[in-house]
Amino acid sequence: MKHEDQAIKRYAKQLTKLSIEEDGFVSLERVRAVLHVLKNKPPRAYRKTLLHYRDCIEAELKKTQALIEHAGNISESTCQKIRDSLSKNIGRTVQSQNKENPALIAGVRVSLADNVWELSVINRLQNLA
Repeated sequence: MKHEDQAIKRYAKQLTKLSIEEDGFVSLERVRAVLHVLKNKPPRAYRKTLLHYRDCIEAELKKTQALIEHAGNISESTCQKIRDSLSKNIGRTVQSQNKENPALIAGVRVSLADNVWELSVINRLQNLA
């Protein structure tokens, strides 16, 4: 059973690689094509394969989607600098979503996948306590 689960995970990762374009983004067309093939020729553990594939795709999407939280206004040029810096550090293009968060008091918090970078007043105050 354990060996079968490992094989399913490896297969889902291979399917995920097929779903990613050269620029590092998940391609909706490629995902649809993979799902079409799976539907027409379902593997033995169809449901488990789909669940692992979904998890892998979600993880890949998180790698390219940054959340930039800020207190007050933030310029588009600042957001672009943050995206460029992230892209340079991880080696792939990053898209971002901006969200105002007054709880930060001042500064920014950037989340990308499992990483969080924070330069905010509230974070500094919490570190003093």
